[in-house]
Amino acid sequence: MFGANSRVWKTLDPTQQAGWNAAVSSFPYKNKLNIASTYTGFQLFSKLNNQMTVVGAGNLSDAPVPVPVDGLAITSATVAALGATFLMSIYDTTLGADLVPDDSVVVIAATRPLSFGITAPKKPDFRQLMQIEAGVSLLNVEIKPSYIALFGALPTSSAKVWVEAFIVSTITGQVGKKVQFAVHIV
Repeated sequence: MFGANSRVWKTLDPTQQAGWNAAVSSFPYKNKLNIASTYTGFQLFSKLNNQMTVVGAGNLSDAPVPVPVDGLAITSATVAALGATFLMSIYDTTLGADLVPDDSVVVIAATRPLSFGITAPKKPDFRQLMQIEAGVSLLNVEIKPSYIALFGALPTSSAKVWVEAFIVSTITGQVGKKVQFAVHIV
């Protein structure tokens, strides 16, 4: 994706590149040391277009205006007795709704079964399970088929699985804050 974005960046006219350079102050972020920073115009272009590619939306040529994307909360995630279901429910606190917001996609990821002692899984532990399109309910989302397709089987007892969800705007490519929830298998 980096190579493709580099090639597209070079085809943008100077006005479009200047627009991306000017937009960086509208998309600040905090680095690993929790210090506020901004991207370069090219970095912002690449970051947002990478996310657009991941969720199957078209690439952006012009810099977008930021939209709110940080409102998700996982309200529950459970595995039913004997692995009959693996459900999770999500709520968008910004909109006060349990539907995926318009012009957005919710991405759900999970870990393989981990030890009960793990309290904060690493980023590479998560694998994308599925995407939920705009307008679809986020209550009791059945993730069992996607989990089995990716990991081969449902988790067994005496394990813990972490699930995470985040919104990706299909207008801007912005990614919302990732929310995580541990599911204890007993």
